[in-house]
Amino acid sequence: LFEIYERDGIAEKNETARKTIDFIDARLRLVTAQLDSVEANIQNYKAKQSLTGDLTEQAKQYLTRITDYEEKGSGVRIQLDVLDQIKNYVVNKGSKPGTVPSLLINQDPILGKLLDDLYQTEFLENASKSVSGEKSNEMILLRDKVEREKSDILENISNIRRNLLTEQKDIDNALNFAQSQINELPEKEKGLLEISRQQAVKNGIYLYLLQKREETALSYASTIADLKIIDNPSISGPISPIAQNYYIVGLLIGVLISVSIIVAKEQFNNKVLFRDDVEEKTDMPFAGEIIQANQNRPIVIYDGKRSIIAEQFRSIRTNLNYLGLDEKHKTIMLTSCIPGEGKSFTAVNLAISFTLTGKKVALMEIDLRRPKLSKLLSVDREPGITNYLVKNVSAIESIIKETSIPNLYIIPAGVIPPNPTELIIKDGFKQMIDEIKSRFDIIIIDTAPVGPVTDALLLKDYVDVSLFVIRHDRTPKVFLRTINDYYVQKKFNNMAFIFNGVKKRGIVIGPIGKSYGYGYGYGYGYGYGYGYGYSSTNDEKTGNISIIRDTIKRVKKFFRRKRDSRYY
Repeated sequence: LFEIYERDGIAEKNETARKTIDFIDARLRLVTAQLDSVEANIQNYKAKQSLTGDLTEQAKQYLTRITDYEEKGSGVRIQLDVLDQIKNYVVNKGSKPGTVPSLLINQDPILGKLLDDLYQTEFLENASKSVSGEKSNEMILLRDKVEREKSDILENISNIRRNLLTEQKDIDNALNFAQSQINELPEKEKGLLEISRQQAVKNGIYLYLLQKREETALSYASTIADLKIIDNPSISGPISPIAQNYYIVGLLIGVLISVSIIVAKEQFNNKVLFRDDVEEKTDMPFAGEIIQANQNRPIVIYDGKRSIIAEQFRSIRTNLNYLGLDEKHKTIMLTSCIPGEGKSFTAVNLAISFTLTGKKVALMEIDLRRPKLSKLLSVDREPGITNYLVKNVSAIESIIKETSIPNLYIIPAGVIPPNPTELIIKDGFKQMIDEIKSRFDIIIIDTAPVGPVTDALLLKDYVDVSLFVIRHDRTPKVFLRTINDYYVQKKFNNMAFIFNGVKKRGIVIGPIGKSYGYGYGYGYGYGYGYGYGYSSTNDEKTGNISIIRDTIKRVKKFFRRKRDSRYY
C-alpha cells in the first residue's frame, strides 16, 4: 500500500512537470518561427537597402532600450497568458485532483501557495470520497473548503492581473517614447533598427523559455515522493484491538462497578452495618463487639480458649466493671430490638466468661415467649420460672439446674405461658429474683426484645446493667432512635450496647430493598390461656404448637433469606 502511494505521488508530480514542459515547448515553437521570420526580414532589408555596416551608436542605444522594454512587455504577456490558463483550470476543473501545468512559470508566491493548498484539499476530498461517501460530513466540509480556496485564488488572480496590466501600460508608454526617438533617425537606419529590435525581443523570449524548460526538466528528473518509509512492515499479530488492554480495562470497570454496588447497597441499606451508625445516633456507651462466629457450636469461650471472639467476651466482661457492676450490683440483663440479633448466644458466652473468674453464675431464661437458653445448654426447660411463679413447684432449688460447665447454672423458662407480662409483674417474681441474687455472684437475664413486647421494660427494677445487642446487617436503623430515647429517658439502668455479628466490610451487605418482618410472633393468638392449666399435658400441647409454628417460620425464612444455621 505504501509503495503504491509512493508511486502515485511521484507520478502526480511528474505529470505536473510534463504539462509544464509541453506548455514551454509550444511557446518555443511559436517564438522560434517568429525569430526565423525576423532574421529573414533583416537579411532581406539589408540586401534591398544595400546596407553592409553597423548602425550608428545612437541607434544602438535606442535599439537596446526598446529591446529591454519589449522583453519586459513579452514577460508580462506570458504572465497574463499563464493567469488565463490558471483561471480556466480553477473555474473549469474536473473532479480529478492535479496541479496547474504552468505553475513553475508563475512568479507570485502567494498564488503558488494557494494553488498548492487547493491541490492538497482536492486530493483529500478524492480520498475521503472513496471512504466516507458523497454525503458524509467530512465530504461536505472538504467541498466547502475547496470552494473557499477557489474563490481566494480567483481574487488573487484578479489582483495580479490588475498589477500586470498597470505594468504593461507603463512599458507601452516607455516604448512609445523610445519609438519617437527612433523616428528622428534616417529612414534606412530606422527601418533596420525596427527589424533588429524585433529580433532582439524574440531572442530574449526564446532564451527565457529555454531557461524555464531546463529548470522544469531538472525538477522532473529529481522528483521524490513526500512519503518516506522509515521501517519496513512486518507481521507481528493484530495491532488493534489489543486483548491485554481490554482485559485491564474490563477488570478496572468490573472493580469500579463492584465498589459502586457495594457503596450503593450500604447507602440504601436500612440495617445497621457499622458501629459508627450506632454511635452517631445514640449516646449510649459501647460495651464491646463480637465478630461473627464461624462455627455451629453455641459456646465459643471456655478455659484456655484464646480465639478472637473469646477475647472479645473477656473484654466485655472487663468493661462491665465500668458500668456499675460490682459485688452488690451484679444483675445483667441482655435484650435487643428484634429477634435474631444474638442476645441468647451473647448471654451464654458472657456467663461462661464470668465462670472462668471463679464466680458462681446464674443464667435466667426470662424470654418466656420463645426461650432458647435451655436448648443451647442441653437442659430440660421444665420445671422452670413459669412453673415456680404459678406455684406448680414450691422449692426454688427445683428450677435451678446445673450445666456441664462448672459454676454455671441455668434457671429455665419452664412451660410457655399465655400471659408472660402478667407473670413478670407478680409479687412472686420479685421474691424469686431476690432469692437468686442471694445465692449467686452474677445473674444474667436473657429477656425478650423490646421492639415487639414490653417484657424487658418491666425488669428495670431488678437489673443493674442493661445490655442491648445490636447485630450487623440485622438491626434496623429505625430502632436506634428508640434505643436512644430509652437511654435519654433512663428507662433502663446503666444502658450499653454490644455490636454483634461483625463481618469484614464489603463481604456481607444487606441487599437493597430487602425487607424483614419485625413482628416477633411471641405467643399472640396462640389460642390457649389459664383454662388449659399448667400441667405437663397442657404444656406439651402448647409447646408442640409453638414448635410447629416456629419450625414453619424457620423453613420459610431459610428459603427466603438463604441464611445459614450459625449461632450469633
